[in-house]
Amino acid sequence: MDNHDQLRSDLLSRIADADLGGLEELRVKALGRKGAISEMMSGLGALPGDQRKAAGQALNALKNEIAAAIDARHAVLSSAGLEARLATETIDITLPARPHADGRIHPISQTIDEMVAIFCEMG
Repeated sequence: MDNHDQLRSDLLSRIADADLGGLEELRVKALGRKGAISEMMSGLGALPGDQRKAAGQALNALKNEIAAAIDARHAVLSSAGLEARLATETIDITLPARPHADGRIHPISQTIDEMVAIFCEMG
């Protein structure tokens, strides 16, 4: 159990210090297929039945706690990034809008105008 507590404290401190890029890397190292918790779970088969159940429950609780901490830290970092971006990217609403294109002349109307111009030239 001392190993679980040491891993928990190490992972939680690394999660608290991680940025968005490091957080994903940390998630893979902790919860991935070859992560620290998965390696500990693979060693459960060597334990006797009564110890295996307790160790399995402890590892599952640890895995859930680490996943929740990573999700919470990701939410905090994402919202902080959004707030910083909104603070720097302001929009001046007093500026006039861009001119709106009115569109094009309908092809039939354009053809009629060309025909009228041709007939006017003819007399």
